[in-house]
Amino acid sequence: MASTLYQIITAANLKIGGDPISSLDEEEQQARVYAGIWKPVLDRCLDAAPWKFATRTLELTRLVGNPADPRWKHRFTLPADYRRTRFMMNSAGARLLADTYISEGHEVFSNYSRLILKYGRTYGEADIGSLPSSFVQYFICSLAYEAAEPLSAESSVKQSCARDTQLAFNDAAVIDGWSQPGSSQPESTWRRVRGG
Repeated sequence: MASTLYQIITAANLKIGGDPISSLDEEEQQARVYAGIWKPVLDRCLDAAPWKFATRTLELTRLVGNPADPRWKHRFTLPADYRRTRFMMNSAGARLLADTYISEGHEVFSNYSRLILKYGRTYGEADIGSLPSSFVQYFICSLAYEAAEPLSAESSVKQSCARDTQLAFNDAAVIDGWSQPGSSQPESTWRRVRGG
């Protein structure tokens, strides 16, 4: 299974009928297309579902000093690998309403003295090797789908990639444990994944 960004991009390019890419730093069209789309496609794939492998829970570190805004008593820093909030909890584990805290930049402000964050983490090029193989297959199919239009003259290639992406998404969801075998995501989720 592909475990580096280069291997993933090569697999995606082969899926649309292209040749292996010798380097991501090349000036040829294939390398330029993939260099421009891999990170946004990966982020969309991560946002497509509540992936267990990409979800973390931790108590936020409270910062010294009062927030500039007098509405809030405490300020916290978000973790370095933070991508998006799933939900915030107080120290008793109760989910907080959105108006009981606010995020600005890499900080969170609240009147609670302790905050627990359940969040989706980000992945960079160095983290690609730690992605589960079922998710990697979904990512490969998603990359192929996005690259099919600028790199392939055949519309049937993009349609085939769309089907492969949906199947890979369903497989990854079942393996990750948040979806049941045979179930499918609602069409609205799938449109969001495709960027439509």
